[in-house]
Formats: sequence, structure tokens, C-alpha cells
Amino acid sequence: MPLDDSRRLVARERDALLGRGDLAQLLVWLVTFVERVQGDPSAARALADMRRDAARVHERFASHDVETIERLSAVRADVPDDPEADSKEGGESLGGYNLPWFDAVARAPSELHETPAIAGTKDVSTTSKLIRCLRVRLDRTADLQQTVLRERLDSIAADHEHAFREYSMRLRATAGFALNRLLLVMRQLNPRPNVPFDASRIDDLYRNIIGDPEFLRSLAHGARVKPTETYAASAAEANLRSDISLVCDDLLRRLETTQSREGLLGTYKLRCEWYDVAAIEGLVRGMADELQKEDRLADHLALFLFDSGLRPLTRAMVGRLEPDLFEGFPVDPAFYVEVKQYGDRDGALKALRDGPRQIWSTAERLRSRYDLRDAFLVVFRRGGPLLRFEGPATVRELTIRPVLIDVAPGASSGGKQREIISVTVEKLLASSTD
Repeated sequence: MPLDDSRRLVARERDALLGRGDLAQLLVWLVTFVERVQGDPSAARALADMRRDAARVHERFASHDVETIERLSAVRADVPDDPEADSKEGGESLGGYNLPWFDAVARAPSELHETPAIAGTKDVSTTSKLIRCLRVRLDRTADLQQTVLRERLDSIAADHEHAFREYSMRLRATAGFALNRLLLVMRQLNPRPNVPFDASRIDDLYRNIIGDPEFLRSLAHGARVKPTETYAASAAEANLRSDISLVCDDLLRRLETTQSREGLLGTYKLRCEWYDVAAIEGLVRGMADELQKEDRLADHLALFLFDSGLRPLTRAMVGRLEPDLFEGFPVDPAFYVEVKQYGDRDGALKALRDGPRQIWSTAERLRSRYDLRDAFLVVFRRGGPLLRFEGPATVRELTIRPVLIDVAPGASSGGKQREIISVTVEKLLASSTD
């Protein structure tokens, strides 16, 4: 489905869903909304990207939590022994915050979750609990030792507060977390039987992230809101509408970004084929080196993109490789174009063989640092067979979007075209990644 159709589909389904009158109807139609949007390949891919973005945010803070627990454990190891404070009775007098409690919490599984509750601003990390524990326990330590240990603890706490504020802001702004909540609510509306018991599925039944699961389930299956439940229903509906809006707005932005880049290259294709054929041929006339021809054509495309508001680097050394055109920060996601050209059948086959392979190899390196989801393969036909691409195609979260620019002379085009080669981008890309 063309990207413009994908955007219309998402906008139409969003308006239909948010137009539902109450919480019960929202819940019932949420399933249909997700099924219809995920049925569109471009939208489904953007939704998967959203969830990966959320997973990266979660993993970054979870890694911080693990590393900070080790730093706190080093402080705990230097806390002087105090049998009275660290006894069961002593722990009760300290509100439970003694060294045995610290050790138990440090070993326990983290409460950080990839699908945080809608509030999402309470610090439930293990680090926050251990910091509170050490603050209380250090009150039982001699003044001199307490001063040194508190300075270490305060430094760790300041680092953690900075990391948590960053995490908290991203929790509220990253649409992938909202999408995870919607998907969990869908499972809670009709959970599969948990027999035999599977502890990993407890969330599907009991975890309150938008509203009480039992309450939402009863509404979706016909129960009426009791007077005592009015506030809970209003809060759950507001939460649900907020998450739906966040997901749809981000989804439309992602689709529009890709569409605008395709639109730019489509405009460039039109300019070249209709208005600039002679000028393009003049750029490469007299050149014997095929790679020099590609570089010259890439420069021509780079100038067009610059005039259109982008700032691509041409053949810049990035990760010890030289992509033809690349723009990373502050562009998000990154923009990568590889340029090929051919003038005969051998050149066409070489472009088909080398283009996807080069894109895949370069993209793998770029993705270790940049958020790269699409790569554009621009192929100039100056003669030889006409390539008819069937694409785009996605393999391992990278989509190659081919663009053929036909600037061949009339003597080898139209009714005089001798050969057309249909190309399945998916097969080309799969053979390049084997």
C-alpha cells in the first residue's frame, strides 16, 4: 500500500476509534483498530519501530539500574557492622532499612517493566530503594565514617536522579510505551487460560496500567458503570484516549517522514527524466571509470537535496565506510542513499548485484550508531535494459527503497526498448544478507 494510503488509513481509524462514545465502546473497538492498522505493512513496520524505541529507553535505564546497584553495594560493604541495627528487631526500628534488607532487595528481580503504568513517574528502580535504605542505615554510623560514606552515597544518588528524570520524561513522550499499554489492555480484555500456570502471564490478568483489569474486562463484556465506579471509568477512559492519541500522532509522523523522503526522490526523478536528461548525460560524458560516473551523479543528487532543505554528506568517512549520501544527527531517523548507474546489460546486472550488497554492508555499520530504518537505492539508467523494481522490501528491520531514474536516449527507450528486467528487491536483499 502506498504511504499516502497508509496515512489515510491510520487517520481514518484513529478518528473512528476516538469518536466512540464511552469507555466500553473504546475497549471493544480497540481490538479492531489495532488489527486494521497492523494489517497495513508500512504502518505495522512503524509500530514495530515504536516498540523498539521504547525497548531501547527501557534497556538504557535498566542497565543504569544494574550498574548503580554495584556502586551502592560497594558503599554497603564499607558500612561498619552493627549487630543491633542489622538484627530483625533492629530492622523493624529502622523501618526495615538495614543491611540484610539491602542484600535481599539487591538480589531480588527488578520491578522495572517494559510496559510501565500510565502514571509512570514513580521511581520503582532497585537503586531508589537501596539509596533510601543506606540513608537510614548510615544514621547509625559514627559521624566521621558517616560523612565519608554519605558523600559517596550523595554522588551516586545525584547520578541516579539525573538518569531517572531523563527516563521519566521519555516514558511520557515515547509512543512505544503507550503502544505496549494498549496491547496489554487488549490481552487483559480476553486473557488466555493460564493453565498450566505461567508466572510470566500474570501481567495479562492482574496488572493495572490504564485501569483495573477486572473492571475493564467487565465493561467490555457488557457490565454497566456503577455510581461508585464513575471516577475510575472516567480516569481509565482519559488514560486510554491519551495513549491512543500518542500512538497515532507518532505513527503518522513516522509515515510522513518516510513519505516526504520518497516524495523528494520522486520529484528528483521527474526533474531528471523530463527536464535534465542532456545535462545529466553531459556530467558523465567522456568518463571511462564507472565509479567516477556514480560519484558525479551522486553529487548532482546531493545538490538537489541541499536545495530542498537537507544537508547530506557525500562520500564522507562514517564508521570507516563511505556511503554515497548520508545525513545523521540531527535528522531522525538517519537518511542514507546509495547511487548506481549503468549503460548496458552488464552494467545493469552489476548494479543489481552490488547495490543491495553494498547497502546492507554499510547499513549494518551505520546502525550501530544511528537510527537507520530506510536506505534508498537510486539507479540511473543511461542505456541497456529497463529495470522494473518490485519493492520496497524489508529484511532484519532495514527497508531498501529503490528508485530508477531513466535518462536513456530515445533510441533505446519506448518502442525501441529491447529488454525489461523485473527485479524483486526482497530476493536481491535476501541474497545479500545470507
